[in-house]
Amino acid sequence: MGPPPRRKRGGMVALLVIGGLVLLGCLGYGVKMIASGVGGGDSAKRGSSDGGSSSRDSSRGGSSGGGSSNAFPAAEYKLTVPKTLLDGEYTLLQDMSESEGSKLTQESTSTTRADGAAIGQYTAQGASGGKVVVLSGFYGQVKRPDQERGSVLRGAATAENARVEQPAQDVTPAGADTTVECAVLSAAGAGAGQRVLFPMCAWGDENTVAGVAFMDTARLDGKAGDFDLAQAAKDTLKIRTETRTPIS
Repeated sequence: MGPPPRRKRGGMVALLVIGGLVLLGCLGYGVKMIASGVGGGDSAKRGSSDGGSSSRDSSRGGSSGGGSSNAFPAAEYKLTVPKTLLDGEYTLLQDMSESEGSKLTQESTSTTRADGAAIGQYTAQGASGGKVVVLSGFYGQVKRPDQERGSVLRGAATAENARVEQPAQDVTPAGADTTVECAVLSAAGAGAGQRVLFPMCAWGDENTVAGVAFMDTARLDGKAGDFDLAQAAKDTLKIRTETRTPIS
């Protein structure tokens, strides 16, 4: 038998998001202890001060071919992993762009060139417990952003023990120039038969594609309809603004 088929890049983005939640103990209750240490522990120091690493030169422009509709868009933006997100509410716990980024940048396709990755775990202290944001994405040149964005949430359902509790839907805030899709997912928790629910959103543009998961330990036992996907979409666009920067 040959090797198993390679996952699509968007699906791998989703798997890295869910994997980040697992590493943080979010599917058990470890995040409560992690969040109590927010504010600059040793783990936070591992984060990069100026963003994710690039596996290849991301300064290249579109492919040759002049005005051809098949030309790649110019590489004008990259994704970074800043020290804080959402106006400082969340603090970087770990930047995994170098250790896990190669899973998103190993090969190019006829529609996507992935030059680098941005993968980060963030925590905050909420009123009733710890909160977590996990970001996973790549940057480069993307001919079909809508297709890549959609594949992120579709790929989430392929993660081990994960399932879709509320299907992906377009919840792009009014006036936004980038489409955002959000869904409610669940994964197996620490207890027998327990499922932990969380919202996840994704965006895609000609240079960046990313998925963002939000988890609050005060709502581990929530139902799919309890989550405000409109707010999750707004926060996702804010994170996009904070992580997407021009290539100098």
